[in-house]
Amino acid sequence: MNFGLIVAAGKGERFGGTKQFFLLDGKPVVLHTIETFVHSRSIDQIVLVVNEPKIRYIETLLDLHEIKKKIKAVIGGGKERQDSVWNGLKALPNRGMVAIHDGVRPLLDTKILATGFTLCRTHKAVITALPITDTIKEVKDSRVVKTVDRANLYLVQTPQFYEIGLIKKAYEKAMADKFYATDDSTLVERLGVAVQIIPGSSANIKITNRDDLKLVEKIVKGSSRISV
Repeated sequence: MNFGLIVAAGKGERFGGTKQFFLLDGKPVVLHTIETFVHSRSIDQIVLVVNEPKIRYIETLLDLHEIKKKIKAVIGGGKERQDSVWNGLKALPNRGMVAIHDGVRPLLDTKILATGFTLCRTHKAVITALPITDTIKEVKDSRVVKTVDRANLYLVQTPQFYEIGLIKKAYEKAMADKFYATDDSTLVERLGVAVQIIPGSSANIKITNRDDLKLVEKIVKGSSRISV
């Protein structure tokens, strides 16, 4: 089976509030993300990880919008993103594949889900990423130290696709070692497993500030989506 694991338990400290619950075109940001996964034919079941006090709210939203049929579980998050993902992974069986996705990336194209799961059957670990096109500078104390060669540098996005047994093994080791990373693939790399890259999308914006929210809202109001 193919599972979706949507992580939406952030505190939104930089945003000034829990951004996943801010309204985007009349609906909470995270609901747009959930709907993308629900409407994707590549997804069999979904686990949602949200702030503990918001579990009842999310369940009510799912009922109101009649999109509960694919939801396997709604789980409370942890202190850090990694803790939240681990909580969600523990709700999954040990077999199958999972797409781990940020709840504040509501503009995901479902074609990426289809491609990612297809390649994950062969590679076991697949991430979406974009090559860096801007010039990169290493800076210290507000002064440029050097210009970094961008030729082999990529910006990593979500979703990230994994064989469930593999990502659980990576998380078990990381949690035992008290090792924390900013993305899931770093934990898989620690096992010596090669991670495959597929093209991400510049439209797959992660909402981190108010300007991001305004930009995403403009896109949503002018877009149509196709489920694959």
